[in-house]
Amino acid sequence: MYDAWPGATAGEMNRNPICGPFVPGRKALNQAGVFETVVAGAQFVDIGGDGLLNCDPASQCHIPLTATVTHGGKSIQVKIVDRCEACAIGDIDLTPTAFAALADQSLGRTSVQWHFNKY
Repeated sequence: MYDAWPGATAGEMNRNPICGPFVPGRKALNQAGVFETVVAGAQFVDIGGDGLLNCDPASQCHIPLTATVTHGGKSIQVKIVDRCEACAIGDIDLTPTAFAALADQSLGRTSVQWHFNKY
C-alpha cells in the first residue's frame, strides 16, 4: 500500500506523501492572493488556492495522514510516519505506546481494524 501510494518516490521511503513530521502552522491564500497565517505555529505549510499543501521541494513539510485503529472496543488515532518493512498489505505497525493503548504488549501482534482519516 505504502509504495503504491500516489506521489510515492522509489528509494525515498520516508518521504512518501502519506507520512512526515507534523507541522503545526498553516498559511492560506487570502482574497488578495497573499498567504496569511490561519493557524499559528513555529513552522508553516502553505495551503494553495486549490486547497492542496505546498512545500519547498527540498523540505518535507506536509501533514501526515492519520488513521484510526480499533481493537477490543478501544480506538486510538495515530499518525502515519514511516514505512513498515515487515508488514503485509493491510497491516499497520504501531509504536509500543499506541499498541499498549489497545492491547497487552505481550501479545506482540494482534488483529485490529483501521482506516485512514482526513486531515
